[in-house]
Amino acid sequence: MAPASKLAEAACMAINQAIEAWEKNQGTRRLKPGELLLEQGGRKIVIPLLAQEVLPQLKEERSPRAVRRELETLQFSKLKELNPGASVEDLWHLVNQAELSLKRGSKSAEVLPARPKDAETLKPGGRQHVGGEIPPEALKPALATLVDQWGARPAQAEGMVTLALAAKLYTWCCPTVEELDPGQLVWLAHGTRKSRRTDPRLF
Repeated sequence: MAPASKLAEAACMAINQAIEAWEKNQGTRRLKPGELLLEQGGRKIVIPLLAQEVLPQLKEERSPRAVRRELETLQFSKLKELNPGASVEDLWHLVNQAELSLKRGSKSAEVLPARPKDAETLKPGGRQHVGGEIPPEALKPALATLVDQWGARPAQAEGMVTLALAAKLYTWCCPTVEELDPGQLVWLAHGTRKSRRTDPRLF
């Protein structure tokens, strides 16, 4: 496929949706790139530091400050799902402690959490093995979408879903909640092994 292939993009979207629908029935929870796993009151919560809903607005040249505030609203709604009594300051304690230092009040007010996260206690986030294979029947809706809506031949659609290892790529990039410790963030980064043909902007 070409780098800007509409069919390849549609295949990825269809595969992701099919996996998400199947795993929702299985009770599987995954984190997407840009999501942070935290724990409050013994319960795990996922907070998006980047979100697909707001990032396209940067491309449309909206103010980064406005996009940041919209992202904060999304983060706050996620926190409220777990803790209905949470305040914006509770959110700031978790993801944006710089905001706490700007609030009005006593100069002696504590702005840092009572127990700051100790980076030394977190295990490295590198993943050597990815389990939880996606069964072929879970990908049937993706195949149907590519054939019915995009006019792909059945063999071509099956090849894109299975031979291209799209499902394995999805499970690699989106670890389950059980694979991470609270305080870890899912982030995709370009490899550090340079080659002469690598665009330096990727770094």
